[in-house]
Amino acid sequence: QNCESDEKERSLLSEASLIFENRTDQDIQQILREVNNKTLAIAMRGLSGNARKRIFDNLSQGRTVTIIEEMDYM
Repeated sequence: QNCESDEKERSLLSEASLIFENRTDQDIQQILREVNNKTLAIAMRGLSGNARKRIFDNLSQGRTVTIIEEMDYM
């Protein structure tokens, strides 16, 4: 049962990575406006490097620092 849960989580993270890798900057910015920092930090921990880069490229410098600090805190 735990293995099945892990597989679902990996699948969802893979799909999320693809979503961010294949969207325009404008689409990403719109998504990011609707997500709070804690939720974003949790989600980003499992995303691919390319997806993380796309997100950080579309965040303000201040919010980027906040997200990185939140990720480090976890």
